Amino acid sequence: MLRFIFALFILKIRPTKHIRETVTEAYRVKPWDLDLNIHLNNAKYLKYLDKGRVEHIIHCKALRKMMQHNMRLIVANSEISYIKSLLPFQKFEVSSRITSWDQKYVYYEQKFFSNDKLYAIAVIRLALLEGDKTRSPQEVFKHILDGEDSPEVPMSVTLLNRLIQAQRIESSTEDKNNPQPTSEERILLSSKS
Repeated sequence: MLRFIFALFILKIRPTKHIRETVTEAYRVKPWDLDLNIHLNNAKYLKYLDKGRVEHIIHCKALRKMMQHNMRLIVANSEISYIKSLLPFQKFEVSSRITSWDQKYVYYEQKFFSNDKLYAIAVIRLALLEGDKTRSPQEVFKHILDGEDSPEVPMSVTLLNRLIQAQRIESSTEDKNNPQPTSEERILLSSKS
């Protein structure tokens, strides 16, 4: 029943945004969003990031078209920087936009604002699935955007990819009781910019 109501709500919204345009939604910090420090709990930021991406999908015709073909974006990695605390009942906005894509991932930049001041910023890396198979965002977007290529990858995405690669290398060497990457792995990481 809830799915049906949600689908009816979505159908009433006319998608008017291009896939790379920003979609902004307004929220307010609720009492159940707070932690012991009486500000927005860090885990709740992730909830609002999810809501922001759903709103972006609803308002972008190309993304809705993908969803209708059983394609979905699944979070693979996220990196968030908390700049200021959002306090009880404080109004804030979450802006969401796709910055770029490549053969494997779609990259979102999402920001939290209150009174035009930045409170947090996140870079999200998402995999594109069709059913249970991974699809190349580059190929899918080229098709649904009439040959449009990805914009240049921002430095934040490049650094996120390097961070993830470093974490994987370090976690694989921890199994061998050697948490530091070898000099060859360091060279590999430095050359992957």
